[in-house]
Amino acid sequence: MGIREILKSFSKIFLCSAIMGVACWLGGHYTEFTIHSRFLVQLLTFISLIAGATVLYLALAWVFRCSEIEEIYGIATRRQRGGEAYVE
Repeated sequence: MGIREILKSFSKIFLCSAIMGVACWLGGHYTEFTIHSRFLVQLLTFISLIAGATVLYLALAWVFRCSEIEEIYGIATRRQRGGEAYVE
């Protein structure tokens, strides 16, 4: 893998992360974690912000065709059979 491919991959990941970071900041700014609400409401807001950020990052990685996401998906869907890993 050459320097050009590494920089291309890094820039895609950086762009996905930057967009996700801005979205998280906007979500936190506009919800203010519902500061005057009960704990359960604050917890649900926090969980939804984390879940939304994860979904947004994965969607952006898919849109930008990040090959690392395909590798992670392959690892996550790998199953065990007789002590050895295989991919269906």
